[in-house]
Amino acid sequence: MMRLYSRKLTLQIGTTLTALIALAVILWSIWRVVMQPDLGALWTDSAVVYYARPDGVLREGDQLVNVDGMPFRQSGFPYYRWRYGDLIALEIVRDGQPLVVTMPYVERAPLSVLLTRLSVVFNALVFWGIGAAVGLFAAFGSRQGWLFFLWCQTLAVSLALGSVTSPAWAAHGSLILTWLTVALAIHFHLVFPVSHARLNNRRVLVLIYGVAALGLLRLFIAAGLLQLPPALSAVYAAAFYVWVLVGLVSILGLLIRSHRRAVSAVVKRQIGVVAVSGVVAIVPLLTLSIIPELLFGEAVVSPSFTFLFLIAIPVGYGYAVRRFQFIRLERYISRDVTAVYVVGLLCILYFSITYVLGVFLRADALDTPLANVITIIGLVIVYNPLYRRLQNYVDYLLYGGWYDYPSVVGEVTHTLEQATDIDVLVSTLTQSVQKSMRVQWACLLWRELKLGEMVTHVAGQLDDQPAFERLQVGDLQHLVAFLQAQTQPVTSQTIRQALSAAALSAEERQILNYQALRLWIPIVGLKNSLGILILGPKYGGDVFDTNDMEILRVVARQASVIFQNVQLIGELQAQASENERYQKEITRTREEERKRIARELHDQVIQELVGLKYRLAHVQSSLKLSETNPENNERVVSLQDDIGVLIQTTRDLCQDLRPAALDLGLVPSIRSSVSRFEMATGIAVQLQVEGDRNTRIGEDVALCIYRCTSEALSNIRKHALARLATVCLTLTPERVTLSVVDDGRGFTVPERLGSLMEDNHFGLVGMRERVELLNGAFRIQSHPDGGTTLDVTIPLSDTLV
Repeated sequence: MMRLYSRKLTLQIGTTLTALIALAVILWSIWRVVMQPDLGALWTDSAVVYYARPDGVLREGDQLVNVDGMPFRQSGFPYYRWRYGDLIALEIVRDGQPLVVTMPYVERAPLSVLLTRLSVVFNALVFWGIGAAVGLFAAFGSRQGWLFFLWCQTLAVSLALGSVTSPAWAAHGSLILTWLTVALAIHFHLVFPVSHARLNNRRVLVLIYGVAALGLLRLFIAAGLLQLPPALSAVYAAAFYVWVLVGLVSILGLLIRSHRRAVSAVVKRQIGVVAVSGVVAIVPLLTLSIIPELLFGEAVVSPSFTFLFLIAIPVGYGYAVRRFQFIRLERYISRDVTAVYVVGLLCILYFSITYVLGVFLRADALDTPLANVITIIGLVIVYNPLYRRLQNYVDYLLYGGWYDYPSVVGEVTHTLEQATDIDVLVSTLTQSVQKSMRVQWACLLWRELKLGEMVTHVAGQLDDQPAFERLQVGDLQHLVAFLQAQTQPVTSQTIRQALSAAALSAEERQILNYQALRLWIPIVGLKNSLGILILGPKYGGDVFDTNDMEILRVVARQASVIFQNVQLIGELQAQASENERYQKEITRTREEERKRIARELHDQVIQELVGLKYRLAHVQSSLKLSETNPENNERVVSLQDDIGVLIQTTRDLCQDLRPAALDLGLVPSIRSSVSRFEMATGIAVQLQVEGDRNTRIGEDVALCIYRCTSEALSNIRKHALARLATVCLTLTPERVTLSVVDDGRGFTVPERLGSLMEDNHFGLVGMRERVELLNGAFRIQSHPDGGTTLDVTIPLSDTLV
């Protein structure tokens, strides 16, 4: 164990030193580029001046011929041999006339030139930053992470040295590292994102790094130990470009091969991102700079500009690296690595301030106390905001995001407000906390003591998720009892110490000893119901600090309130549902009782009255009262008429209690009701029946539609003073729709229909209650002198008997 830890420590120290050395080389290159003098002119690869300072010796359009007596093409413009204050002899052609001019090497580079020089170094900083992040946080023994780190560091140093024109060894070092960078890039793609076992063998690696070793010839050439003939020198130069092209083609081929062999859709998408970023970065460099220079000896666009597209490579790979998660942030690595980035940026800022001051001050004034004070004040002002912003950015890239008190509490509260039931609330809270607090996983166990049910939801990546899903209420008796008395998050160690004397169940001991479990957060509901929010480790292995505990305490308190509100809403909904069932039962019982009374009236009372009328007629006939006693005969006739009226009244009462036509169907009962209404009032009624008359309609729906029709016609008779009414019945397999329209005087429909009960008008309210009990829709429209329209719609799917 100690040997493994020692290897990890040694590896981490080596990585840190390598990254710092690479950063030092980059910063040195920036300093050399910024402080390098300038000739006050810019020219194309064909030696034509396209920019010249107005007060300089050269003019736009001048053709450069010789530099210090050497042809322009052969001179390579030897900046590395010049020193500040040297006189440079240039042979030029101006307006067709040859001239010899002498220029002092003392001019400061204009901003446009400086930006051109720094464009390559900017790419180097991007490669270094992303590569350093991978190297510092790579899992121990990860070949992918280490190869990516070495690839980025060598490429960054190569780019940085290549941007320096003096001393001469910088250019040679850049070319040597470029040979090695290509080999590392190929090697990295042999194992990323999946290993190419058939290609990743010793022979291939020996071949790759053997070719890269040709770059060491540049070292012997620079040292003067080797001098190649012109023809061989040209071949060597061409081999460099060929090697770069071979590397690019190999990388693209390996990425395509990985994409085709990938079994995961996510992996394919990430490889696609890498491939696209590589194409975006390389195509401009190839088509505008490298290939034209190989073919025609002159680039269309200077590599200083096309190199800017290389930023797409580290950005794309950084995104893929983060999604593939072969970087594992070990606990022994602190977030203080941000200081490395801050130091680099402060150095860049220092050089920038120095350059700006140099523009306005003399060279000897740069070392004065005033200049130093201005520089120090500038660095002090930007340090704190720069550190905070950079820390947040590093957190976002490496730890999955940045959060603070308002962001977490606000996000969790907002998401929980959308939940309407316990199951949705459990999953929403778990996902929100796991995302907001940047933990690897979160699990919520919600226990309803009244029902004895356990609701479980896991968000994030949990190694043993089934163990949580199998938990039951009886398995956690001691844990539940302990957490019910807590008001803030607690750790497993705290629980183990508190319950050390308790006889814990096997499930409780197992979950308390689970190494990936960090915090227990109680969420209290109504009537002793309890939720247990369990959090895993934070990204990067960070510990939960005091601020995290306060955030989670507030979140738990707000979640408890929301859980209680949802429970209250659930209880109210249950009560409303129970009341609705009671109301339906009351309505059903009332209709059954009315049906029984109507049957009793019809079978007994009406039959007795009919029999009594017949007996009176028999007495009248047998005694011949019309002849023997006319006065008594008139009394018997009057009594018979009264009995007849009583029979009809009882029949009408039976019809109101239970229409007999309903036994024949809804349509006959509606037609019967309309006919009786026309005979009783003289108001014309148009009956329209649309749809399938054979539609099966439950008895409760048919009775409701009939009652609504009868009540609507009754209202027309009592209040409307109408001359014409229309009853439209529409039947479909999904619903029954009733529409009753009259041309009467209408009325003002109150906003609250129940207010009609204050004036003893119960008909409309009763209709609406009947319809709503069957999950139907009730609507009435009317205005004075505009008639009235009543619409009733009842679904058949929920009510069909």
